[in-house]
Amino acid sequence: IIIALIDARRDEVYAGVYDKALNPLQPEQALILGPNALLPWRERSNVVYTGNGAPKAKNLLGVKDFFLVPSKNGILNMAEIATNKFGNRDFADLVYHEPIYLKDFHHTAKDK
Repeated sequence: IIIALIDARRDEVYAGVYDKALNPLQPEQALILGPNALLPWRERSNVVYTGNGAPKAKNLLGVKDFFLVPSKNGILNMAEIATNKFGNRDFADLVYHEPIYLKDFHHTAKDK
């Protein structure tokens, strides 16, 4: 089981759970980390955590056997992937692409 966690600030992450072939096992979601978060998956013995939200999750989930795999989802790695795809003429048709927002936007007024 691969649990990918992207930091969403405070005690929140964007979480995805996948099998070893990267097939989704549950829909991606905005998640508040705590003792009950991801519980059905955490109880398994073959779980790997990755993403820039994983180090924060280690403390907030209270998992004793926390196997962390450093992620390579930074801009430098994306540039390499994009360059390879461009070189292979592997283009995506983005004309009808719509972003997927996992949580509502809440604006707060800036203090003056």
